[in-house]
Amino acid sequence: ANLRIGFVAEDDVDLLIQDDASKTWLTKWDGGIVNRHKSTGTFGAVQLKFSSARSSSRGKRSVEEFVQMDGVLSDSITAQVTNFDASDASVLVLYSWDSIEAANCPRVPRGCQVADGVQAASSVKRFAAWLAQRYSSE
Repeated sequence: ANLRIGFVAEDDVDLLIQDDASKTWLTKWDGGIVNRHKSTGTFGAVQLKFSSARSSSRGKRSVEEFVQMDGVLSDSITAQVTNFDASDASVLVLYSWDSIEAANCPRVPRGCQVADGVQAASSVKRFAAWLAQRYSSE
């Protein structure tokens, strides 16, 4: 609940956040629910607040963009920082949250499978036998 994510950089970069289930852009430079032209919005029950600052001092640029999400997201999101400069950019990504709603998290993360103890023990036994055969000095 209450996720805050953003970055600090010295180059022309932008924060993009997309809801994985609906493919809705929560923030995007030229669209999204919030962006540099629209600082507040709502996604489901989540209140979004976008802030950005660009400054220049002694020939160095500084760019900051942050999104505050007040509420509980119902699905996973993808966050990325896109660089529009011709050269590589170094970016410090900062994020924080107040809590994780256990009911909204799968017991086994996406892309993983529940471990099968019997199968794992059998695999370890076969591997140990192979090691003994291959590297035994007797």
